[in-house]
Amino acid sequence: MKPIPAIVLLIIGMASAPLGQTTVLKADRANKEAQELLKLEREWTEAFKNRDKAALDRILADDFIFTDEEGQVYSKAQYIEAVTQVIEVDSYVVDDHMVRVYGDTGIVSGCWTGKMTIDGKDASGAFRYTDTFVKRQGRWQITASQDTRIPKKGDKHVN
Repeated sequence: MKPIPAIVLLIIGMASAPLGQTTVLKADRANKEAQELLKLEREWTEAFKNRDKAALDRILADDFIFTDEEGQVYSKAQYIEAVTQVIEVDSYVVDDHMVRVYGDTGIVSGCWTGKMTIDGKDASGAFRYTDTFVKRQGRWQITASQDTRIPKKGDKHVN
């Protein structure tokens, strides 16, 4: 190999090194953000179970909207009132998380399975959820959430 092409290859290789580092930095940043979203998701689930109004108020954005399994839409105030007055969670498990981060927007989906009552009536079951987070003034908050009940085997449902 002639010396000039070797120098050209060396220069090209050195020039692409920062691009590789930038990709790693972006991946690390995205991973850090994803971990923050999962932590906030856990805090929300605990606040939901414990009927912790102060935590819910902190975690949910003022413009938060929740859509339940029946298509009902709740504002932040309506949601917090329902959680703290009407819903009682005995136990739950959350798993199957998927996290996506797009700049100052994050999406977390997963499965919530638990034992709970709503207005004293059993509402236990498994739900798929999708939560949307927005980072404002350096702080993540949940702006939207939607739950879908996973039918039990043998349940009739509309196709």
